[in-house]
Amino acid sequence: MYRASGYRTKSLNKKLSLANNKLLILRTQTQDHAKVIEYMISHQNLMKLMMDPDTLVLDENVPRDPDCKEKATSIADMLDKNNDDLIKTEAICTENKRDLEILKNPPTPGNVAAKEKKKPPKENRSDRSRFESRV
Repeated sequence: MYRASGYRTKSLNKKLSLANNKLLILRTQTQDHAKVIEYMISHQNLMKLMMDPDTLVLDENVPRDPDCKEKATSIADMLDKNNDDLIKTEAICTENKRDLEILKNPPTPGNVAAKEKKKPPKENRSDRSRFESRV
Protein backbone atom coordinates (compact mmCIF):
# COMPACT_ATOMS: atom_id res chain seq x y z
CA MET A 1 0.00 0.00 0.00
CA TYR A 2 2.84 2.38 0.80
CA ARG A 3 4.55 1.59 -2.50
CA ALA A 4 1.42 2.26 -4.55
CA SER A 5 0.87 5.63 -2.91
CA GLY A 6 4.53 6.50 -3.56
CA TYR A 7 4.16 5.71 -7.28
CA ARG A 8 0.94 7.68 -7.40
CA THR A 9 2.64 10.64 -5.73
CA LYS A 10 5.54 10.51 -8.21
CA SER A 11 3.22 10.40 -11.20
CA LEU A 12 1.15 13.26 -9.82
CA ASN A 13 4.32 15.29 -9.20
CA LYS A 14 5.41 14.64 -12.80
CA LYS A 15 2.04 15.75 -14.12
CA LEU A 16 2.17 18.82 -11.89
CA SER A 17 5.65 19.79 -13.09
CA LEU A 18 4.63 19.30 -16.74
CA ALA A 19 1.55 21.46 -16.18
CA ASN A 20 3.71 24.13 -14.52
CA ASN A 21 6.12 24.08 -17.47
CA LYS A 22 3.24 24.45 -19.93
CA LEU A 23 1.80 27.28 -17.85
CA LEU A 24 5.16 29.05 -17.82
CA ILE A 25 5.46 28.69 -21.60
CA LEU A 26 1.93 29.99 -22.10
CA ARG A 27 2.63 32.97 -19.83
CA THR A 28 5.74 33.94 -21.78
CA GLN A 29 3.90 33.50 -25.09
CA THR A 30 1.05 35.66 -23.81
CA GLN A 31 3.49 38.36 -22.73
CA ASP A 32 5.21 38.21 -26.11
CA HIS A 33 1.88 38.44 -27.91
CA ALA A 34 0.89 41.39 -25.74
CA LYS A 35 4.14 43.16 -26.63
CA VAL A 36 3.58 42.48 -30.32
CA ILE A 37 0.01 43.78 -30.15
CA GLU A 38 1.14 46.87 -28.28
CA TYR A 39 3.85 47.48 -30.87
CA MET A 40 1.40 46.99 -33.74
CA ILE A 41 -1.10 49.41 -32.23
CA SER A 42 1.57 52.05 -31.69
CA HIS A 43 2.86 51.48 -35.23
CA GLN A 44 -0.68 51.77 -36.61
CA ASN A 45 -1.21 55.02 -34.72
CA LEU A 46 2.10 56.31 -36.03
CA MET A 47 1.12 55.41 -39.59
CA LYS A 48 -2.24 57.18 -39.18
CA LEU A 49 -0.41 60.21 -37.85
CA MET A 50 2.01 60.16 -40.78
CA MET A 51 -0.87 59.95 -43.25
CA ASP A 52 -2.80 62.79 -41.63
CA PRO A 53 -0.60 64.87 -39.31
CA ASP A 54 -3.43 67.33 -38.63
CA THR A 55 -5.07 64.74 -36.37
CA LEU A 56 -2.29 65.12 -33.81
CA VAL A 57 -3.71 66.59 -30.61
CA LEU A 58 -1.19 67.88 -28.11
CA ASP A 59 -1.94 68.06 -24.42
CA GLU A 60 -1.31 71.64 -23.35
CA ASN A 61 -0.72 70.63 -19.73
CA VAL A 62 2.50 68.86 -20.64
CA PRO A 63 5.49 71.24 -20.80
CA ARG A 64 7.16 71.16 -24.20
CA ASP A 65 10.57 72.15 -25.46
CA PRO A 66 10.27 74.97 -28.02
CA ASP A 67 12.87 73.30 -30.23
CA CYS A 68 10.73 70.16 -30.58
CA LYS A 69 8.95 71.46 -33.67
CA GLU A 70 12.25 72.23 -35.39
CA LYS A 71 13.61 68.81 -34.46
CA ALA A 72 10.46 67.12 -35.74
CA THR A 73 10.58 68.97 -39.05
CA SER A 74 14.27 68.16 -39.47
CA ILE A 75 13.55 64.49 -38.76
CA ALA A 76 10.68 64.57 -41.26
CA ASP A 77 13.00 66.07 -43.88
CA MET A 78 15.56 63.36 -43.18
CA LEU A 79 12.86 60.69 -43.55
CA ASP A 80 11.78 62.18 -46.88
CA LYS A 81 15.36 62.11 -48.13
CA ASN A 82 15.76 58.53 -46.94
CA ASN A 83 12.52 57.60 -48.71
CA ASP A 84 13.80 59.11 -51.97
CA ASP A 85 17.09 57.25 -51.57
CA LEU A 86 15.16 54.04 -50.91
CA ILE A 87 13.12 54.45 -54.10
CA LYS A 88 16.28 55.08 -56.12
CA THR A 89 17.97 52.07 -54.54
CA GLU A 90 14.99 49.83 -55.36
CA ALA A 91 15.11 50.97 -58.99
CA ILE A 92 18.84 50.22 -59.17
CA CYS A 93 18.24 46.84 -57.52
CA THR A 94 15.62 45.85 -60.11
CA GLU A 95 17.97 46.91 -62.93
CA ASN A 96 20.77 44.85 -61.37
CA LYS A 97 18.47 41.83 -61.11
CA ARG A 98 17.61 42.13 -64.80
CA ASP A 99 21.30 42.43 -65.69
CA LEU A 100 22.09 39.41 -63.53
CA GLU A 101 19.42 37.33 -65.28
CA ILE A 102 20.87 38.34 -68.64
CA LEU A 103 24.36 37.38 -67.45
CA LYS A 104 23.12 34.03 -66.14
CA ASN A 105 21.29 33.18 -69.38
CA PRO A 106 22.94 35.18 -72.17
CA PRO A 107 21.18 35.02 -75.54
CA THR A 108 23.39 33.12 -77.98
CA PRO A 109 23.70 34.57 -81.48
CA GLY A 110 22.88 31.21 -83.10
CA ASN A 111 19.57 30.88 -81.29
CA VAL A 112 18.58 34.45 -82.11
CA ALA A 113 19.40 34.00 -85.81
CA ALA A 114 17.54 30.69 -85.94
CA LYS A 115 14.44 32.27 -84.46
CA GLU A 116 14.53 35.11 -86.97
CA LYS A 117 14.97 32.80 -90.00
CA LYS A 118 11.97 30.61 -89.29
CA LYS A 119 10.04 29.68 -92.38
CA PRO A 120 6.33 30.34 -92.59
CA PRO A 121 4.23 27.26 -91.85
CA LYS A 122 3.29 25.15 -94.85
CA GLU A 123 -0.35 24.97 -95.82
CA ASN A 124 -2.06 21.63 -96.00
CA ARG A 125 -2.59 20.34 -99.54
CA SER A 126 -6.18 19.49 -98.74
CA ASP A 127 -6.80 23.17 -97.93
CA ARG A 128 -5.34 24.19 -101.31
CA SER A 129 -7.49 21.75 -103.22
CA ARG A 130 -10.62 23.00 -101.48
CA PHE A 131 -9.72 26.58 -102.27
CA GLU A 132 -9.00 25.79 -105.95
CA SER A 133 -12.25 23.87 -106.35
CA ARG A 134 -14.25 26.84 -105.07
CA VAL A 135 -12.67 29.26 -107.53
